[in-house]
Amino acid sequence: MSSLYERLGGTDLRLLTVSVHDGATTSLELRTYPRTSAPEYDAVSYTWGADISTTSVMCNRVPLEIRTNLFRALPFIHDIRPEPRTRPLWIDAICLNQNNSDEKAIHVPHMNEIYENASRTLVWLGEAAHNSDLAMDNMESLTQKLLTVKNPSSLSIQQRLTNYDLPLLNDQKWEALKVLQLRPWFYRLWTLQEIVLSKEAILLCGRKSISWDALVALHQAAMQAELHIMVKAEADPEPPYKNAQVVIHHVEFLRKHSNIMTLPELLMLSADRGYSVPVDRVWALLGLLNKGYQQSIRDAELVDYSEAAISKYHETFLSIVKFHIKHDRALAMRIIENNLRTVCNPLLPSWCPDWHTDRGGIPLARWPEALAGIPGGEFRRIEPFMQVKEDSSLELCGLMVDVIDCVTKSAGQGLLDLESYPWLTECLEIIKSTAFVPYDVYPTSAAIPAIPTTLAGGSPIHELRQKYMRAEEVLKYVLYPPGTLLKTSPRTILRCNGRKFFRTKAGRLGIGPANLEKNDLLCSMYGARTLWALRPREPSEKARGQQVGEFSRPDTKEQEFELLGSAYTASLLKGEAWLESLPYADTK
Repeated sequence: MSSLYERLGGTDLRLLTVSVHDGATTSLELRTYPRTSAPEYDAVSYTWGADISTTSVMCNRVPLEIRTNLFRALPFIHDIRPEPRTRPLWIDAICLNQNNSDEKAIHVPHMNEIYENASRTLVWLGEAAHNSDLAMDNMESLTQKLLTVKNPSSLSIQQRLTNYDLPLLNDQKWEALKVLQLRPWFYRLWTLQEIVLSKEAILLCGRKSISWDALVALHQAAMQAELHIMVKAEADPEPPYKNAQVVIHHVEFLRKHSNIMTLPELLMLSADRGYSVPVDRVWALLGLLNKGYQQSIRDAELVDYSEAAISKYHETFLSIVKFHIKHDRALAMRIIENNLRTVCNPLLPSWCPDWHTDRGGIPLARWPEALAGIPGGEFRRIEPFMQVKEDSSLELCGLMVDVIDCVTKSAGQGLLDLESYPWLTECLEIIKSTAFVPYDVYPTSAAIPAIPTTLAGGSPIHELRQKYMRAEEVLKYVLYPPGTLLKTSPRTILRCNGRKFFRTKAGRLGIGPANLEKNDLLCSMYGARTLWALRPREPSEKARGQQVGEFSRPDTKEQEFELLGSAYTASLLKGEAWLESLPYADTK
């Protein structure tokens, strides 16, 4: 192996030439070039897969073990790619010494440059299966027919398909297209930057090839004809959620706007993608940030793909957040409040996200309703005071505005069906017991306008109550099967999933993190865009609170807290909490 892989300099790359005879790979040749003077090459984007079996092939006259699925793919990649086929290839599993951790630590973080500089990116989707040839052969012709559809809203789906000579609803062509787009390549994390950064991308599947742009054109034509449901491929209702239409939209958006995307935005966009090691959650996205942002992270020597960094990924995450606190506190605040805190990692302070476990879901900071009228939101362009102390505690400023008085025992499950009935029952009991809510279990339509702002104005809380009433009717009359309501209330489902419903001591209703408990605090931190739920670290007589107005609060000036997550209360939308008459305390 040492005679095959000589030391690879930090500015060099190896390129691969594949020799194929009668449809089989006979030998490989690796050559090393300076990146600045390398010949034109094609980069291969593919997934390693779960099969770890290997096959031996001669490379530079030395036996080399490569994964069997890659060995079988090489003849297809060599033969099926469009001309010129004499260009060398760059394939990570061969062009990087997989047995040399130091080499990978240097070159893996620079893989974005490999794909940026490649003449083309060849996307290997896998061997032909499940009518993939049918999908590849008909993609362009279907696009042309979809583009001829006029005034689609005036026709039913069946009429559009029939009138414009499109395949009917049950035609295998549609199903073949959907199955093709559920292949693993579409949902891996590293492949996102590989396709976004490519100059030209070619999809290869079995012995068929087609451009990436042809797939994009198909989806655009289907949207224009209002027949996107015919090409929409989705699976797995629980994370990681697969939706090829969303993937294609993300790729095309990033191709145009990746240079303005921030790290928290990219982390959110890629949350459902698969990866092998936790540090990939960040380093696989590095190439999509603007060049100056990338370079500042590299200059700070944060990019580390060594075995030690991989095994202690939490230290990498903490270093990244500390870097942003030092250089861009406003962005650091966004990173912190996007923290979903679905799982508590004892190796990280509560304010530092664990991007490995916090995947899926939507942070409250992404909801427009959660931002309106909160003074912290007005300051989001001003860098807040923020300082990391030696013990990794975070010092910042804010106001304590309320205390949790009552909270549901369980969190929302994301489905307003039979399984969520206990949680919905708890929510309704809290609403009914709130003193200022003037209605019974079944309020009349005339009583609804009298409900205060907490439940009015189409807020998620009001919507939640309406969905509960529907769910209760389902249980009472058994009119619909479980899951029917899922289609009618996606916004409420997303917002309540994994969160608890609560009432505060001031009588506000809201939604908070799953670990919320009675006597936890609601605070607005300077520069934050949502309310934060905090818990005193060391409860004491002093910390348990003193009477202020109509609710008790702890003396927060010299207290350390655990960040539980973001919270939402509808009654703060108009800023009632910020009247001078309302008691509050400084929090630091």
